[in-house]
Amino acid sequence: MIGYYDHYKGHVEMTLQEDLRSVDSITDYARRRIMVLLSGAMSEWLKEGKVDEGYAQRELQPGGRAVNDMKGVSELVRIIRNATYSVSQDAEEHQKQLDDIYKPIWRETVAFIEAEHELITNMGLSISERGQILERTLWNVRAGITCDRSYPSMASSASDAASLDFDRLACIVRDITKALRHGRVCPDVTSQDTAAPM
Repeated sequence: MIGYYDHYKGHVEMTLQEDLRSVDSITDYARRRIMVLLSGAMSEWLKEGKVDEGYAQRELQPGGRAVNDMKGVSELVRIIRNATYSVSQDAEEHQKQLDDIYKPIWRETVAFIEAEHELITNMGLSISERGQILERTLWNVRAGITCDRSYPSMASSASDAASLDFDRLACIVRDITKALRHGRVCPDVTSQDTAAPM
């Protein structure tokens, strides 16, 4: 997904294949996955570019909205622990090993989020803005409101660029819905370029 808000750009890349044939590669992958799982709760509440760690911890604990992320974190931390240490019969030693793995990853994730807080905040605003446009579009479709069929291909200003693609999509969605309702052929749009603690 690529989105723009006041010239900010972000993207997500998915790697379908990764060489995990060594212990080091497995633990490195697990560490990166833990950072991804933690970063959602950490990014939700930034105060002047700083992570509200108390808020993130509450969201990751039972009753919080990110509790499933924390379940994934716990499992991955244990995988790293089991790949790093031998079996321990001492519960305190075992917990210390988990903490020694988890706490540095927590701190590293906080540092990363705070270093990239400006991009995260503006991308969040972009996604929120586009979500509101889509929500209005769906309500308009339900109400039978139509739109201009021109499907604009250029933004007249930088401020227009942020909502250009969603505005065009809104028009296309409405027309496709109308066409389906009345048994007509849908409009041809193929030529449109769419650019916590353990």
